[in-house]
Amino acid sequence: FTGVSSIKGIASSARGLVEVVRNGLRKGQPLVFFCGDQRRWELPCLLLDSGIRIEELILYHTRYLPIYLFKDYQGILFCSPSAVRSFFAQNGVSRETVFFALGPSTADELRSFSSNKVVTCPEPDKHRLLQQALLYFAQPVAPKHKF
Repeated sequence: FTGVSSIKGIASSARGLVEVVRNGLRKGQPLVFFCGDQRRWELPCLLLDSGIRIEELILYHTRYLPIYLFKDYQGILFCSPSAVRSFFAQNGVSRETVFFALGPSTADELRSFSSNKVVTCPEPDKHRLLQQALLYFAQPVAPKHKF
């Protein structure tokens, strides 16, 4: 089995994925967990707490490639906690910059670096994330009054 046809279930969070896995595995069947070397702990811990044995296979190693940005942006989209760490290794942002996070773990990482506004995508989908940013900036902005 390869590709989309081999996907047996999806979920928008680690907790939801544990439920999908629990309902799809035969009792005692181990689960192979493909991940990177900088994966988060939530999913494997929840699986183990649910009595699901996992065999973890690290398939890739995360490399940080911090790039300095020479100007400020109104909004910046982030798809992973490691992208947040890489970005902030070289950059700061203005107080007006809005962050868009693909999911809650990325949003939490952003909040650990900045108190700026963070908009979290309701489902982990890169197209929805971009759509959310476009809709956010399409909203009318109230004029700033100087007194």
